[in-house]
Amino acid sequence: MTVTSPSPGFTTMEDATPEQLAVVVAEARRHLEEPLVRYHETDGLSKNRRAGHIARRLLLATYERELMNDDPDFLARERVAIEAGRPCPPATSTA
Repeated sequence: MTVTSPSPGFTTMEDATPEQLAVVVAEARRHLEEPLVRYHETDGLSKNRRAGHIARRLLLATYERELMNDDPDFLARERVAIEAGRPCPPATSTA
């Protein structure tokens, strides 16, 4: 991620010191009229099957091109699973 900063010394978040990041965050906050994200206390997607189903469909639509290039088999399996109403498989670690 490239950062435009009035203070010289870094061009990426990885190069910035904590102090430089604090300046960027403080400056950004001065220009925001409302929060970028609002958090709500809910049961979440994991307990709301309908919301989870909608979220999976939206994620597939959003990342379809990348998935087609990177893992077309997953894309096909996930489309079938979503249409069949099957729950999301458990996450697996790739690390």
